[in-house]
Amino acid sequence: MNNRLIFTMAFGWAFLTLSNLSAQKNVTLSITHTLNGKPFAYEQKATNNLGYDVKVSRLDYILSKIALFHDGGKVTPIDSTYFLIRNGEKFEVSLGEFDLATLDSIRFLVGVDSLENHSDPALWPTGHALAPTWPDMHWGWQAGYRFVAIEGNNGPDFFYHFELHPLGDALRRNITLKTSGVEVETGIHIPLQAECSAILAGINFSKVVFEHGSGKEAIGVMNNMQSKVFSVMQNSSVLNEATPQILRAGPNPSSDGMVRIHVEGKGQEGLLRIRNFQGKLIEERGFSGLTTDIHLPFSGMYVIELVDSRGNLTATNTLIRL
Repeated sequence: MNNRLIFTMAFGWAFLTLSNLSAQKNVTLSITHTLNGKPFAYEQKATNNLGYDVKVSRLDYILSKIALFHDGGKVTPIDSTYFLIRNGEKFEVSLGEFDLATLDSIRFLVGVDSLENHSDPALWPTGHALAPTWPDMHWGWQAGYRFVAIEGNNGPDFFYHFELHPLGDALRRNITLKTSGVEVETGIHIPLQAECSAILAGINFSKVVFEHGSGKEAIGVMNNMQSKVFSVMQNSSVLNEATPQILRAGPNPSSDGMVRIHVEGKGQEGLLRIRNFQGKLIEERGFSGLTTDIHLPFSGMYVIELVDSRGNLTATNTLIRL
């Protein structure tokens, strides 16, 4: 074998090896919310670890400072990203495309970093996770944002109303979960589960519970968010049946409400749902094909959802009409 052939083979092997080590992959994140192991729903009875029964009527929280740990020690931060998780609904988002071969873990913050926590929410554009909304997540300049807002009823015949709104820089909590994700057609999917009854672990509901601040119950909620609530979903067969898709939309924002929806991923069929930012269903219709046009009736923020034939929420996106 001559030297030129040996060099060519060696160069080709090295090129292929380097190409496989790092490649652009789209990373999607989903969070499925449960209540005592069942799909999350408002006003259904749940029991915390102390045996107290509650019914939840509000569940909102803020995620930020996502970071991907990959390829044996590399870290890719996604610092400028904030997400407002509303109503305990399934959350799914594309985090972007990154140079990575193998994912090791994901880290995220429940709460808001100190700089943005005390900034003016009116500076953010409509529809941003930190912009003013209703129900509001911002408590005021000094206190900043509610990192979590969970409310409902407890006590005999669920007569008492409880509210837990943790506030304050000291209550931010980082969560790190080891996961390699799931390889899908579009890249890597990170499927997480949030057991919402665990948010209330250790809280005595034999009385009226009302905490807006950084007291004992608020600290308990944030500690629970850090150590008890989130886990990596292990049922890969379900994930394979509901292949993650991406909904792309434009123009976004839209000046006249007309938006074209494009679906990427397997199975471009199902139901397309349009909700306003309060979660109210505005429109539901069948969807088949790669693209379709929708109309947003009023100015504001909307969430669009694609649901497959088995009822799985496979993709979401956020739209704004000016």
